[in-house]
Amino acid sequence: MPLVDLPPLPLDRTTGRPLAVQLADALRAATADGTLRAGDRLPSTRALASTLA
Repeated sequence: MPLVDLPPLPLDRTTGRPLAVQLADALRAATADGTLRAGDRLPSTRALASTLA
């Protein structure tokens, strides 16, 4: 199964919330609204980090 295209992830570096928490919340929201489904393959940590940098 190929990797999925991630929806825009709203991460804000100026808030006091850790980026990991913001990322987890964004992925949960994408799963809840059906953008991501169970079994979808996400990019590796390094690939995701380079995308978000």
